[in-house]
Amino acid sequence: QRSQKILLKLLLNAAHCYLKLQMPKKACIVCKEALEIENNTKALFRFGKAKRMLEDYEGARSFLIKAQRQAPKDMSIAEELRSLEDKLEKDRKSTRLNSS
Repeated sequence: QRSQKILLKLLLNAAHCYLKLQMPKKACIVCKEALEIENNTKALFRFGKAKRMLEDYEGARSFLIKAQRQAPKDMSIAEELRSLEDKLEKDRKSTRLNSS
């Protein structure tokens, strides 16, 4: 139990580092491992950020919404989700303009 908590912290720290180093695939791997230990808000948030970096916007949205459900008052989650929604809306508008 204690070793699982320590491992979870290490995985979350690794995910944070991978995101800072612009290595989203590695961040996804360690976030997945973290979520196998515990349904953790930070792991969901970081997984969402990594998915966005990989341009998997729907996957990113899914993880960020799960994170927000667990921590509805967390402003960084709300900001990331709002930013992602803005990006998706711009993409939809440009797709409509290009197909006209």
